[in-house]
Order: sequence, then structure tokens, then C-alpha cells
Amino acid sequence: MQASYNADKPHNRTRGANQRSCELYYNNLILKRRGSPLWIPEPPYNLPIAYQKQGVSIGDVGVLSTSGSFNFFFNICYSRENPVDSGGVPEGFVPLEPPLNPRHIQQLQEFNSGSYVASESIVISRGEHNDSL
Repeated sequence: MQASYNADKPHNRTRGANQRSCELYYNNLILKRRGSPLWIPEPPYNLPIAYQKQGVSIGDVGVLSTSGSFNFFFNICYSRENPVDSGGVPEGFVPLEPPLNPRHIQQLQEFNSGSYVASESIVISRGEHNDSL
């Protein structure tokens, strides 16, 4: 996924108690240096059905919105005839050549089911819960 720098990205706008939920989420996860966290990861409903089924992929060109979603423009790996790029591509666009070989794309599962991301100040307690507090 390619994303250009945007001065309106959540981490550049507000600090402190007035942060929106998407800003708080972004500001905490970006520090982990694992890419740009998406507050709204699902594709918008106005995009082609083929893209909605596939979601964000290698070769996608777009921008990160201030609300924490990825605004898809087109994919550099597909031709203009591909249903994913049916929303249009730039004039004179030529897809990436040679095409990506799926065998060359490494897929890792770094975190197991039940994993979570938390700041160092979070403490997990698995003791008895008292509803009267």
C-alpha cells in the first residue's frame, strides 16, 4: 500500500484530552512502527464490489483520511480492465511489469489469536470481578 504524507493525518492534528478516538488509536499504534493503523479498515461501499471483497492489497494507491480510513484510487498491479480498477486509472497508466508473483510475497503471522496491543501502563488482571465498584 502506498500512502503520501498528509498534514491532516490524525497524529499531526490534535494532542491531549481533545483527541478523537481515531487520533488516539493512530497516535498510540504508530509508535510501534508497524505501518499506518487504520481506524476504519473496511473498504467503502462506493468502491467496486471486486475491491470490497479483496480489501487493501499490495499495489494499492490512495491516501489515508483524517478519519483513519484508506481512500483507494487504483492498483498498480492491475490493468484498467480489471474490476478492481473499474473506478478509473490515470491517463497513460501501464500496470507494473513484470507482474508480481504471489510466491515472492512473504506472509507472516506474527501474532497469535487472542493477542492484543496495549501501552505499558495497561495491566491485565484475571482475578475475580466485583460489580459493586
